[in-house]
Amino acid sequence: MKYSVVWFSHQITEQLGAHRFYEYISKLNYGNKDVSGTIGKDGMYKNDGLLNSWLGTSLQISPLEQVEFLEKLLVNELAVSIPAQEKTREIMDREEEWNGWKLYGKTGGGSRDNG
Repeated sequence: MKYSVVWFSHQITEQLGAHRFYEYISKLNYGNKDVSGTIGKDGMYKNDGLLNSWLGTSLQISPLEQVEFLEKLLVNELAVSIPAQEKTREIMDREEEWNGWKLYGKTGGGSRDNG
């Protein structure tokens, strides 16, 4: 995940569809599981959850929840196939080291307030 490619992520979520996308979020027990999307100035949702809920809008996860999620990913305990978890770890490898620690991660940081 060296580059955050939002347009490609949009294609994936569109192919999944709203129902399957929510099923995955629920199955993975990811944060607050709110895939509603962006709230407009009128206080109503813009019906863009499939494309934007995970971009700093409705889908929120605390730092502790994120660490717990990553711990499960590390030991293949997420509710997806082991090959999917292995591939995810593989693409998260930044091929960098910092004081003897191997770095994993992705670019992008959500909103500018909590990046």
